[in-house]
Amino acid sequence: MKKIILCMVFALCAAASANAYAADPVYNDATDTVTADESGIKTVIITKVTGEKLEDKDIYYMDQALQGSTLNAALGFAMKKDTPAGTYKMTLRYDDPTAENKTITFSVANQVKSADLLMTPLTGSNPPAFVTTDAVNSSEYKSIKVGFTKNGATTYFGCNLSELEVSEVSLLGEGAFLGIQLDDVTEAYDSISMYLSKDELTKKGVTNND
Repeated sequence: MKKIILCMVFALCAAASANAYAADPVYNDATDTVTADESGIKTVIITKVTGEKLEDKDIYYMDQALQGSTLNAALGFAMKKDTPAGTYKMTLRYDDPTAENKTITFSVANQVKSADLLMTPLTGSNPPAFVTTDAVNSSEYKSIKVGFTKNGATTYFGCNLSELEVSEVSLLGEGAFLGIQLDDVTEAYDSISMYLSKDELTKKGVTNND
């Protein structure tokens, strides 16, 4: 199976004599799927851009349509569960042999993953503050992700722990409780949640969870 995958990767890369760039695909962090406004797709491969030689672990999706059919990008391609934040490249080969291959880059923002550790809000704290329920080794964690929910929609913001002010982090160390306070929250939200993550965020920003 590994040889088949590598052969498909090589075939796509070798055939891509000309690349075109289009609008970003749409990534849904709730389902780990990505959609694109493309049709007539015969083969697709989605890889993480690492700046290094492509390896098996960098492949997050690949598929080839059956003979006489094409892939439907509007329905979405299901990437690996908990796809990490970063830049990705979608390489498309079309059913029309005269069509040029296309490479589209897109970003996955700081979405919450199942491996992230949900922190507990401190009741009545103003500004809002959160603590870990159990003692943690803070050196294992790289960032926090905060979800702001209003009218049923949640927007996530991510920040590396190294970017926080020292006064905002309490009891750092091995086997300690970690507490983080949010300042300058001026808008009223239905709820705010915070997660500890082992991801080091390479791109700041927000992503909407529809």
